[in-house]
Amino acid sequence: MTWSLKDDDSPAFHRRVWALARQIAPGQTRSYGDIAIALHEPGAARAVGLEPGQLKMGTDGCSAPNYAMPLAKLALGYARLAGADSEFAESFSQLSSAMTAHPELVSGTARSDVAFMRAGRGDWVTKVGADGVQAFASRQRGQAFAIKISDGNKPALFAATVAVLDQLGWLDMRQREDLRPWRAEAIANAKGTHVGDRKPVFTLARA
Repeated sequence: MTWSLKDDDSPAFHRRVWALARQIAPGQTRSYGDIAIALHEPGAARAVGLEPGQLKMGTDGCSAPNYAMPLAKLALGYARLAGADSEFAESFSQLSSAMTAHPELVSGTARSDVAFMRAGRGDWVTKVGADGVQAFASRQRGQAFAIKISDGNKPALFAATVAVLDQLGWLDMRQREDLRPWRAEAIANAKGTHVGDRKPVFTLARA
């Protein structure tokens, strides 16, 4: 496959990534983690309103580089990804458009991110993270939220995410019905017997 990219066709960050990709010799491979480490991009901190020294890099379960940050900063980054004005608007617009157009490439098929973004019909940009983290944004509103379930429980995370969407008024009747399975309201034991119900016990309030 042959790729062609003119230097004036994309933002500077994209050109830096492309330049690193060009350095990969025939027969060699580099992971996106390798590229991210080589870039050492200070803009990642600016994108979420932090100083470069405040970000701590780790590696997640799929070997992608990930940064540790407060939930408020994660939500800010996703609000900007969804369209809130920032210096990264051009790059973020391309990224959010790609995510909503091909949600199955964000997390794989039959997973929460696919269900949420398809239900959002081009408006919602979302990504689940390890140990009970979900970041979620609305492109039409330029708003976002981030959730962390302390014990990493995924059913509780998805149920809480749908509850937040409902309380924010982001759901229409069709979306509410499409996302009903992710509320995981009924709790069954190993025999399949209904033994309880899962319900949100929080109410959002303005800070």
